[in-house]
Amino acid sequence: MWTESYRQKSYITLNVHYITDEWKLVERVTATTEFNPDMRHTSVNIKQVVSNVLAEFGIDQSKAVFVTDRGANVLAAMDWKHISCSDHMLNTVLTTLFNSLDKCPCIKALLVGSKELVRYFKKAGLMRHLNTALKQEVATRWNTMFYLLESVLSNSNQVHHILTTRGEGYRMAAVDKPLLETIVPFPQVVKAASLELEATAKPTLHLPLPWFRKILQHCHSRSLVTSAVPTPVNCRCHSWSLVTLATELQLH
Repeated sequence: MWTESYRQKSYITLNVHYITDEWKLVERVTATTEFNPDMRHTSVNIKQVVSNVLAEFGIDQSKAVFVTDRGANVLAAMDWKHISCSDHMLNTVLTTLFNSLDKCPCIKALLVGSKELVRYFKKAGLMRHLNTALKQEVATRWNTMFYLLESVLSNSNQVHHILTTRGEGYRMAAVDKPLLETIVPFPQVVKAASLELEATAKPTLHLPLPWFRKILQHCHSRSLVTSAVPTPVNCRCHSWSLVTLATELQLH
């Protein structure tokens, strides 16, 4: 389910995945339909809409397994066989972490400063001077925090030159490049996991547990490494963020 921002209309989409007689995995968009604006997004109403779509296509609910996010209303509607979407869970973990950085002001300042930097370059029409564009974070799109930080890092020398030439070097004050170099690998492994988990042309049911272990190991190993780097405040922040990510993964 989602709501488009222009007219604030809500929609619901059902995809179906199945295996053909030739053992080929196929994905189809079964339906995208507007959610009745007079209906609240309750579990009862969601279930009714889903049931109507399934009935229209002659799909037997008892033979299907439903994969959804973990929204309370969606979970309550799914009293059929159900599996939570691993990609949504990873995104929830990262969102929780990025919204809980008060104990880590250096990283919080880095994220805010990077977003402001991208916003300014777009507004001032400076993107044309870069070899590759800076990318903005979009809260509703997975991995965009990684794309934001990675784009700022890869363009940092050009950005610094452009701004200093314009007498605006202060706009990079919050973008600590050594910290940025330390942080970028942090969400990179999550991006790799989400890309593999969202594959539709091959089975993915066996992948969440191996990736869960790999991400935990990544967090713990990075935390140990950064604790030895001679930048105490930044290291404590980074170690704290990695431990927090590992904890959130275990909770979900």
